[in-house]
Amino acid sequence: MPEITYNNKFFFIGGKKVRIAAGAMHYFRIPRELWRDRIEKAKLSGLNTIETYFAWNAHEYEEGKFDFSGMLDVDTFLTECERAGLYIIVRPGPYICAEWDNGGFPAWLNVKPGIKLRSYNKPYLTAVKKYFDRCIPIIEKHQFDRRGNVIMVQIENEYLFPNRAGGKKYMEYLRDDMRARGITVPLNSCDHMAQPVKGVLQTHNNSEGFARTAKAYRKAYPKAPFLVSEFWTGWFDTWGKGHSTRDSKTMAARLIEIVKAGGMYIQYMFHGGTNFGFWGGRTTGSDRVFMPTSYDYDSPLSETGQITEKFIEFSRINCAMQGLKAPKIAATAVPRRLPALPKLSGWKSSNPAAGVWRRLGKFESFEKLGRYTGYGLYRVRFSSREAKTISLFFTKYGDRIKIFCNGEYGGTFGRGARKDPISVNVKKGANELIFLVDNMGRYNYSLSVGELKGIYGPVFTESKSINPVWTVKAAESFKFAPDKAWDSEVYGCGGELLKVWPNPGVSKRTFMRAEASFEGARGRRYFTQFILNDYANKSVFVNGKQIYYARNSHITGGIVELEITKFVREGVNLVELYFEGSNADFLKNCRLTECSGELSGKIAFAPFEPLSKGKNIRLKPLKIWKTNFKLGWPDFPVRLRMDGMGKGQIYLNGINIGRYWQPKPQRDYYLPEPWLKGRNEIVIFEEEGNSPGEVCLVYDSSEAFVR
Repeated sequence: MPEITYNNKFFFIGGKKVRIAAGAMHYFRIPRELWRDRIEKAKLSGLNTIETYFAWNAHEYEEGKFDFSGMLDVDTFLTECERAGLYIIVRPGPYICAEWDNGGFPAWLNVKPGIKLRSYNKPYLTAVKKYFDRCIPIIEKHQFDRRGNVIMVQIENEYLFPNRAGGKKYMEYLRDDMRARGITVPLNSCDHMAQPVKGVLQTHNNSEGFARTAKAYRKAYPKAPFLVSEFWTGWFDTWGKGHSTRDSKTMAARLIEIVKAGGMYIQYMFHGGTNFGFWGGRTTGSDRVFMPTSYDYDSPLSETGQITEKFIEFSRINCAMQGLKAPKIAATAVPRRLPALPKLSGWKSSNPAAGVWRRLGKFESFEKLGRYTGYGLYRVRFSSREAKTISLFFTKYGDRIKIFCNGEYGGTFGRGARKDPISVNVKKGANELIFLVDNMGRYNYSLSVGELKGIYGPVFTESKSINPVWTVKAAESFKFAPDKAWDSEVYGCGGELLKVWPNPGVSKRTFMRAEASFEGARGRRYFTQFILNDYANKSVFVNGKQIYYARNSHITGGIVELEITKFVREGVNLVELYFEGSNADFLKNCRLTECSGELSGKIAFAPFEPLSKGKNIRLKPLKIWKTNFKLGWPDFPVRLRMDGMGKGQIYLNGINIGRYWQPKPQRDYYLPEPWLKGRNEIVIFEEEGNSPGEVCLVYDSSEAFVR
């Protein structure tokens, strides 16, 4: 008889009847020295289980080189959970989302020949096998029937593609591979029943509507428990928006709804932690939805490990559902008397350094060049017959490009910056262009996972923006050509989608048509950009031919950048957009650019590390700032307040604390207690030319985030 079974109300673990009250925390977002503190606080809150993802890309940053040390020593993390007497649910992926760079996939995977992520694809599964060879044995030995505390293992994560070719075969492969490797505990899959697999418990992710959802799950699986594998306790922040919060009492009421429906839950997140280094990802709906350094998530246990009102509200529910008496817990208060923090002064500035330059035949992506996170420099040396102004336009890139022409700063192109061509002046004779490219994090969600960074397409020197005037009116039907659908393999647009496609004759949905015209010319190339910031259907036509279809930004990532040159004719051209719903605000972000004069010359690439000791480069406004201060393990968590600064990276004693950027939501940046060594060095790489006169140390408080 297996050690762990379940019915529609309980799990039976070693003969003990258990209702799972779990909390998520990620070892790779928490300094190793703080694991025990965070785990003990989970136990204090009444949770009986810890859930964690495994981050493949952190463990195998470079192909074939595995790292399970320090913060990545997941074996020890699982042991710490066991020491506390807590059960464990593990989510090894291979895909995890988690608002983590590339959804957890190593960046080198993106350029494997023939690769197709999250599918029954030989190059992909070969890499997965090698990863599983290293991580599954760790899980296997911690299983409950091996005298460990792992009670469940998830396969994949949110596989929401019901009609994807080979999708079921892929999920079955993962199930069978787990079993073949000795995983005997129950398996689960949180795909909202989109891709159910026999022998795998179907679980659900959401933050509301649980009474209705529980009925649907019970109808489909009457002998299985209703487990909410992600109860979203808060939400993640993104650069440029205020700090996301969810009311404690409202969320507690929703948690009670799960319990009343006879369900169990995993609080995602119980403790969010921090996106140290360059590990924050990006998500869908806009071209600037990037994750900040904090992954606080407005969770019950804050980023710095403080007990919140939400912690207390949830602890009562955690205990009540298990028939336990809730302990008396007080929210963390800042001590009245704290030692004054050292003032930061004596800042010294220097120019940053480039790595070794490498000659290229053409622009190549970071991934092709083995530059998987952070910054990179591209240099183009060329000769001009005359002094003139050129207009630079980048076609395939990620994410922000700072342009320097003969040492002078020309502007920033890309995400959260300009998308129109940027003009710079070149001189007669020899010229040098340098592009500092910032990889701000890859998609962690949608079919756009696996995107490339750096510059990997043509750069044009003669470019101009075309700003067509859109005319919008109601459409009698939604114009759609299934054989041209971008995501046909997912939604089965050749058949399955058409069966459920809304009929305008009987549907109450609204369909609109937007059109605009522009003048085309011979010898020019044309590029479009559309931002799909909602879940409505959209089709794009040029001169009567469909060039793109998107079901929603959830699938496509939200950004559509296409070359349409082959559809453009000399003279008047017509662009048509068919879309569902009456909101035409997305048209403000539709762009059309005319280009010619592809940039050529001697191209080179160099990695860019702010702490590098390579050859200094003088590129204003880039600057390195350093100072020292004395502070050991503080009496209360400390943050670095970055007032007066623009954008860049923070390093504490050589450790990359993360990215700072001042448009919101973060004002202060956590300096983990175990990383403060008595005598400390702060290094700031500042991209925008500001000086750190206002930068200071502060104790953790509600002012750390801007709402």
